[in-house]
Amino acid sequence: MRKQGKQRKAYGNPRAPILVMRQLEEVEIESREWKAVNVLAYGNPTTDDFNTIQDMLNLLLVAGNSTPERKYAHDMADNLFKPVIMSIQQRFNKTGRWGVTATELVTLRKMVVFNREFWIRQPTELLAASAEEVKAFYLELSEKAAA
Repeated sequence: MRKQGKQRKAYGNPRAPILVMRQLEEVEIESREWKAVNVLAYGNPTTDDFNTIQDMLNLLLVAGNSTPERKYAHDMADNLFKPVIMSIQQRFNKTGRWGVTATELVTLRKMVVFNREFWIRQPTELLAASAEEVKAFYLELSEKAAA
């Protein structure tokens, strides 16, 4: 007589936690974030570099609003990072050139570190949901601009 083992449950499509995913793609993700900050400070930045930083901010703002336990991310993004990014944007609107001051550079570097530390502790589903919400927000902005 054959032994019968336990039936395996189907859990759907397994997803790696962000900690694993981010470690696998760390070179690409974090390099892109650091490049955006360093190019704003020392190189010839483009709008794409600024958009990378703005995407980090928006993802933190959305994810920070998801639960009270994550509110610290929203508070940090809203109180510390958002004023710096708005200052950079206003300077660009005034002068037509991207750039940062020394204190803004320090804050942007803190933002990259905080962004990484925050996301490696979160579930993958939060990143996906936050990205969808940010994408919908950008789509809404582009539709308003086109109208």
